Amino acid sequence: MMFNFKKKKQKEIVIDDTFGKIVYCDFQWVGTAEISLFNSSFSVDVELYNDGKKNITDEQKSSFQKYKNNLKSIEENIENILKSEFGDINMNNVPFKPVSLVFKKNGDFALIVSVGETDDIMSQNNIAICISPELKYYGSDESYMSEVFFTQ
Repeated sequence: MMFNFKKKKQKEIVIDDTFGKIVYCDFQWVGTAEISLFNSSFSVDVELYNDGKKNITDEQKSSFQKYKNNLKSIEENIENILKSEFGDINMNNVPFKPVSLVFKKNGDFALIVSVGETDDIMSQNNIAICISPELKYYGSDESYMSEVFFTQ
């Protein structure tokens, strides 16, 4: 009896002028970015959604550049939104962790944040803070889970 094993497809890695090192896997490009919230720094995934196509849109590149150029202002706005939703936040009373920046193909983008006990997956909620086209909070109890909203 012969076994027919398929070779595992290699991930494609490129160095992009805008995003730096990105990897194509699971039908999207993924990179990393930094964000600082409440005096803590985080490394987050940058997820570029494109309906399974390998191209990165000009709108995504423009939005990421906007993110980098306005980072301090964006960080302050996100902190204000989190404070208004969760009260006086510090790392001890509301466990949260920024997870990813998701970019739709039209350039709209949001920060996905995991809120809840980090060691108990059942108590975590993913929320989204839309950064563009308008600053807006999407909680996990909204009609669509916030992360799903931004992958459509």
